[in-house]
Amino acid sequence: MRTSQWVTRACGARCWRRWRRRRAPGDAPVPGVGGYRERVVCTSPQITSRGLHPQTLSTILSGTVLAAHRAHASLAPGSLALGGRVENGTIKRSPPAYHANPAAERPRYSDAGGDGDQEWGVGVLRFAATPAEA
Repeated sequence: MRTSQWVTRACGARCWRRWRRRRAPGDAPVPGVGGYRERVVCTSPQITSRGLHPQTLSTILSGTVLAAHRAHASLAPGSLALGGRVENGTIKRSPPAYHANPAAERPRYSDAGGDGDQEWGVGVLRFAATPAEA
């Protein structure tokens, strides 16, 4: 099992035990502390030629679960708003990256003036805290 899989499964198990009523058993969208992935963990200076040190993984796991605990503890009422369509927008792609596509493929993205990289709408959620009621 890869390191990132181990951390995700272990975090999911700990979170499930702690917040049974709020989480499903397989609900663990936890990439890790600071958004790390396996590549970062496996090149970490704490890893010796004898492999990954259990204390390193334990520390990562504890920090991730603590962050989830703090997030749950700070939950508060909020609001969700639906906006509108972003015209001539792109998604995570610079114009040079888009223009690196084959010329025959570029017209497929005409809904964004030929400079986009989507064929369908993309949903974006924006969360805003609601001031506490007195």
